[in-house]
Amino acid sequence: PAVVAINIVTLCQQFSIPWILENPSTSRFWYLPQIVRILASSTVHSRVCDYCQYGAPWRKRTRFAFGNLDEFDSLRLDKRCRGTFCSRTGKPHITLSGCDANNIAWTHRAQPHPNTLSRHIAFCLVSSLRAAYLHQV
Repeated sequence: PAVVAINIVTLCQQFSIPWILENPSTSRFWYLPQIVRILASSTVHSRVCDYCQYGAPWRKRTRFAFGNLDEFDSLRLDKRCRGTFCSRTGKPHITLSGCDANNIAWTHRAQPHPNTLSRHIAFCLVSSLRAAYLHQV
């Protein structure tokens, strides 16, 4: 899967097509030589966020890499939790280990993006398309 993502992002970079990659912030993915090379591009930047800052009951720190997108727009995805308890709610985070009362793994429950985070990701992509369209008109 990493090879496929790298190939797609490389093509997007070549043709200045906007793209976003995401992986856990501590993932080894970010240290792959091809990814390090891509991240070094002047049109690529990254942000780290915690899902709890977008409404999830768990922290789940995630890193996003953006290519050919407005760097300012990506600041929407740069929200991190501070301290032991959630800095947004003041409550303790749910630990992503084991299963919930319905025997569903917490890690499985935490896979989807919170809705607010999804809207911010979509904004970044749509904003770049809108800017490109307005530039053509």
